[in-house]
Amino acid sequence: MESASIFSKLKDAACADTVGAMRKRAGWNSHAFACRLDAAVDEGNVAAALGVLDERFSCAGWPRSVAQLHVTPVGSPSTSEVALRQRMREMSRPLSRGTGQVLRATLLRYGDGHRDFILVGDRDVLDQDALQRIVQYCFSRDDAPPPIEQRQALGPTADEIHAFVSSDVSPALEWDGRGARQAGQGKLEMVTGMQVAPEHWLAALGLVLSCFHGKPAPAVAILQEAPSQGSGIELGVTGFRLANPMSAGSTSVSCALDHARAQLSGAMRYTESLLGTLIGKHQFALDVSVGMIFPLDVSPDVEGILDIEYLPCSSAIFPVTLIAGRQGSGHLTCHFDEALYSTPSMQWLLRCLVHVCSQLKEEGAARLVDVELLPQTARGEVVALGRSEPRHVPGDDDRIETAFARVSAQQPDAIAISYGDDVLTYAELDHRSSLLAGALAARGVKPGFFVGICLNRSAAVVIAMLAIVKCGAIYVPMDPAYPHDRLQYTAGDAGLTLTITEDGTFPDVPGMVVTTVPELEREADPARVWRAAGAAAGDAAYMIYTSGSTGRPKGVLVPHRNVIALIDATREGLELSPRDTWTLFHSSAFDFSVWEIWGCLLTGGQLVVVPHWVSRDPELFRELIARKSVSVLNQTPSAFYQLIEVDQRVPVSDSLRLVIFGGEPLDARALLPWFDSHAESRCRLVNMFGITETTVHVTWQDVRRREALAGSRSVGTPIPGWHLYVMDDQQRLLPPCVPGEVYVGGAGVALRYHEREDLTQTRFMPDPFQEGIMYRTGDRGCMLANGVLEHLGRLDNQIKLRGFRIELDEIRRVLLGHDAVGAAAVLFNQPNQADPASGRIDAYVVADDASEAGIRAHLARLLPEHMVPSTLTFVRTMPLTTNGKLDTKRLPPPKSPAPVAVASVTDNAAQPLSALEQVMCTIWQGVLGREIGADENFFDLGGNSLLAVRISSAMRKQGLPALSMRYLYTHQTIRKLVAALA
Repeated sequence: MESASIFSKLKDAACADTVGAMRKRAGWNSHAFACRLDAAVDEGNVAAALGVLDERFSCAGWPRSVAQLHVTPVGSPSTSEVALRQRMREMSRPLSRGTGQVLRATLLRYGDGHRDFILVGDRDVLDQDALQRIVQYCFSRDDAPPPIEQRQALGPTADEIHAFVSSDVSPALEWDGRGARQAGQGKLEMVTGMQVAPEHWLAALGLVLSCFHGKPAPAVAILQEAPSQGSGIELGVTGFRLANPMSAGSTSVSCALDHARAQLSGAMRYTESLLGTLIGKHQFALDVSVGMIFPLDVSPDVEGILDIEYLPCSSAIFPVTLIAGRQGSGHLTCHFDEALYSTPSMQWLLRCLVHVCSQLKEEGAARLVDVELLPQTARGEVVALGRSEPRHVPGDDDRIETAFARVSAQQPDAIAISYGDDVLTYAELDHRSSLLAGALAARGVKPGFFVGICLNRSAAVVIAMLAIVKCGAIYVPMDPAYPHDRLQYTAGDAGLTLTITEDGTFPDVPGMVVTTVPELEREADPARVWRAAGAAAGDAAYMIYTSGSTGRPKGVLVPHRNVIALIDATREGLELSPRDTWTLFHSSAFDFSVWEIWGCLLTGGQLVVVPHWVSRDPELFRELIARKSVSVLNQTPSAFYQLIEVDQRVPVSDSLRLVIFGGEPLDARALLPWFDSHAESRCRLVNMFGITETTVHVTWQDVRRREALAGSRSVGTPIPGWHLYVMDDQQRLLPPCVPGEVYVGGAGVALRYHEREDLTQTRFMPDPFQEGIMYRTGDRGCMLANGVLEHLGRLDNQIKLRGFRIELDEIRRVLLGHDAVGAAAVLFNQPNQADPASGRIDAYVVADDASEAGIRAHLARLLPEHMVPSTLTFVRTMPLTTNGKLDTKRLPPPKSPAPVAVASVTDNAAQPLSALEQVMCTIWQGVLGREIGADENFFDLGGNSLLAVRISSAMRKQGLPALSMRYLYTHQTIRKLVAALA
């Protein structure tokens, strides 16, 4: 389901078509009175009065429309359902506009002798006051009819049009109201018990719509009925008016009410001429979504009328049409388009509107930010939707090493880790990690110390992690593939004094000692088995660095109790047990590995370590899954899409029972080929949304074929102990079906950012709904009425690309760090929305005295490979909007590297292409969608692992040998690759 505006933008539509579409909306033209008549009323007198009025209409230039009083017998009693339906049907029945009919009178005679007089008028000719005066004349004894007067229709001035078009008002309500996408009209009614002035309703509507809209409130069409100042019946255009219900500058309740009063008194008329001007001349995308009618109060004070009812409209004139009574019980009616909005969505809209209006009316809140959107009872309902109670509350001693010790004691001889042909049992892992902990303690490692780990995936990584936490210290994982400058920054920012590496080398960091696992094992005293004293579950277990918008990666401190709570929350629901075999597929610097390692070892499973090159080669990975009988697989969607392509040729092992997605948004549609080959009952697919700051996971959602067919964005409900809130930019809790920012509370919230107090305060804040801390994610989401969260992307410049969390602002700051770059912009693009492999990072720079190669070298020195932009485009200046912001629409298309056909800057430039090189060039061109030279670098051309899999598949179809990812990563041009394969 698309999260964009559910109302079509009319910017390119012709004015006539636009007006015609608005005119065709049910209920646009007519309004009606229904009067219960006294038994003494003479029908002949009523018919005669109508005839006199018909003559007057004709003299005023209007076609004859009321030649007689239409009498309709209804055999049922006036209180029956049949009678009530007939009454409403007659009030709602459209006028015959083709014949120029502007008025219709009908008398309903019921079986019990009662009668209803129904008068329907054309709103373009008769407003409520005029229609009501006609009713009064029909039942008065006055022989002289009221005069018929023509109202002068005044259009907007040029200044009014300019002011409206240049204002910040949005033309359409961008809110997915969960409609059935099928035609239908819904209606809701509420008795508010308040006497409310129109300005209170309008200001309240502006505030509510701005929250639902996620930006300044959209334009609202208002119709404020008013009594005529003259004695006659005024005919003429009485259309809706456009209003901006909430000024962007309003900060206080009094200012908001003043603005609403001004809008009600001076709003522009919503007429055909205005539509034509705005759309035709100013190219204004006008599709008003919400209308509000303020009718006059009516009472049966006419002789001969026992009761009277006024129907301002019979259905939704606009997608949402509100009718607000001014006095008495404060009756509020809502007509809505069921194709766009569900009844629950509209119920929440009305509840919010009434609650906000009551606060504005009483002026209980002086500032708009203090106005609550939901009443207390409703807040409780919404909080309960996003709350999942924990299955187990970790105790003070529930730490990673103590939980592991319990598992090890229960199954000491079970295999804990396998790496190639080597295996470690639980007892061996426990023993070796204890020895290493003793060696670390002998080097001065104490509780609360940070110890770096910069190791490739292996058993040594897990041994080192377990040893560090046994010391009561905090492990800081780093990826050896990261640039030296980034490793150096991480170690320096964390204040590391000791780092464990593969070979004892690491970029220089003052005061830091580098060692290896073998060296520590040689130092270990077998007689000393270390256990830290006084360590608690609330102590930090690890610190993982994530991309930072300021250009500085930030360390996230996560305590032991969070990891234990995560395992306890998911063990039963995912049926995790010692029978499972997991893979360690991801780098230890990626928080998905926290789940892979401890999710496996703390439930007694076997952890299969996947070598880096195997993780990059889906064919080899499929073979490993089969060879090791893997049952639990954790994958980013991008990695699994590669596995699906391989699975089409050789199916993945039947041992696989559970696939868990995480790390990036899932496009469920891409799973359809998997469901074509695998029964849902054989292998369960679970999508889990989460972030480093909330301990890997927050929600879970089983993904089945029906979700894939629907392209579902659902990420499910919170796992036990985790809580979800969706709030607006003022941290007001939003009702279901309204998008906002996602906040996470409960058992998974991390401790803080390391030495980033300012950032910690803005992201980790007190939970207003329970004791504890909640985390502000920066993700946009929508809580549905069943408690399921839909993930709608990011609110900032953070993206997730092939599982990596990337701050585009960090890349921009690195670009600006180059001496020759004066300005820079970084964007994420996915040209083919149906193909995740097309996702890429595009960079733009203003740099007069720099080469692309020089800037790329600068980027590669400071950024991991996955953060280096695929394209780099030079521009003279950065295009700006009138507000001084980057105008991305005016940036040129990203510049691709110039293709190298036969010639090349290499020494082999003069060599002709061999037959195999020509075939390879054709294959690369087909996959990458551009001309390719034999000496062009695959990754500089925008290549990635997903596209590499497709190249390998295309090679197989040509009868060529399978392409190993190792070959492609070490031989990145066609010429080098062909030479290696030969």
